[in-house]
Amino acid sequence: AAEAGIDPAWVYGLIRQESRFMLGAQSSVGAQGLMQVMPATAREIAGKIGMDSSELYTMDGNIRMGTWYMSDTKRRLQNNEVMATAGYNAGPGRLKIRFQTAFLSKIHLPYGLSDPNRQNFKKLTIIFNRLIY
Repeated sequence: AAEAGIDPAWVYGLIRQESRFMLGAQSSVGAQGLMQVMPATAREIAGKIGMDSSELYTMDGNIRMGTWYMSDTKRRLQNNEVMATAGYNAGPGRLKIRFQTAFLSKIHLPYGLSDPNRQNFKKLTIIFNRLIY
């Protein structure tokens, strides 16, 4: 977390929600490890930060990739940690487009997302709020 410049409590909350602290966790769509990083995302991150994408399957590598991705997502979403929490799961580009569409049409953000993403947004926002308050 310190290396990525983000709050360790935020990382802790995300790991708890994404994998329940199970190192070998794998989602139904293929996300891997504690931080539930997709292999394609891991390859992209690895190239940017000088890692081997196979490190996705190690605890340290998974956390390093996940925290870098959290930090990058936060930066891409105007340093908004609530949006970054939802964007971590949905993808920052997808969330940014949905947010802009929702904002412009004055539709509440969660209802501008597809059902699975709306549920993830709600779930992750609740977690983030619990960390803050």
